[in-house]
Amino acid sequence: MPTNAKQLYETQSEANIHGDGERYHVFQYDKTPTFPESMKPISAVPEEEREDVLKILSSGITVEQKYLPDFDGATLGMKAKKGDSSRVYLYYVESSKTLYMIEDFL
Repeated sequence: MPTNAKQLYETQSEANIHGDGERYHVFQYDKTPTFPESMKPISAVPEEEREDVLKILSSGITVEQKYLPDFDGATLGMKAKKGDSSRVYLYYVESSKTLYMIEDFL
């Protein structure tokens, strides 16, 4: 992940003994960074993915409304899943130079 960002928002659940839990970060860049190739251009976040992200964000943490992901403005996106069902979603909005990172560790 590019490092020249200002963190606008962060929240996380309390991790249990195994480190499970949810984390959410919102970053803003002064200029559009170079992202890894795993960040793909998108024109829309699929509805099923939106629902999954919102479920993660409401299951163990509270997110202020103004910091919820801008699904409609996302121009780059990535999702990764591990064998243990842990998930990470990244969405970048070019117009606001904002990156949303949603993590669900199981």
